[in-house]
Amino acid sequence: MKRNPIALGIVLVVGLVMAIGSLVISLPAKTQGVDNLTTDFRPAFRSAALAQSRQDMDTVKAMAAELDAKAIPALAAQFHTTPDQFRASLASGFPAVGAGMRQLPTILPYFDGVVGGDPGQGLAFEQAPCDLAARQDLGRLRRAEAERLRQAGPLLGRPGGAVLG
Repeated sequence: MKRNPIALGIVLVVGLVMAIGSLVISLPAKTQGVDNLTTDFRPAFRSAALAQSRQDMDTVKAMAAELDAKAIPALAAQFHTTPDQFRASLASGFPAVGAGMRQLPTILPYFDGVVGGDPGQGLAFEQAPCDLAARQDLGRLRRAEAERLRQAGPLLGRPGGAVLG
């Protein structure tokens, strides 16, 4: 069987472009970033943390139900309006509160699904092997990431470098 030098050349060029391209876009560092992220999230997927998240979600759902069933009607009665009028007044005076109240029926089921997902997945994540070197470097990497976030805060339009809050 005869080798085609043009096809061999194309394969060689494509391979070189892929190898050099992955270095140019810092692919190895990005895969280390994913490993760091996984390591950082590991405590959140422990059984105790998952149980606490479930309890917190139940508290939020109970609060939302009580707000709608008791607090809004009681406040409306205090202001001699209907609950719908009170909600409208609240939304006009405090647009963010009004928007949040309107979004509760969408937000709560979404987060309930996130928190109430398969508990076995948390256990599987908790028991998954973690790179020892990544754990040892975690403190240094967290400090470096916190500094990058602090510096990026003003670029994102958040005064004082507040990126996450």
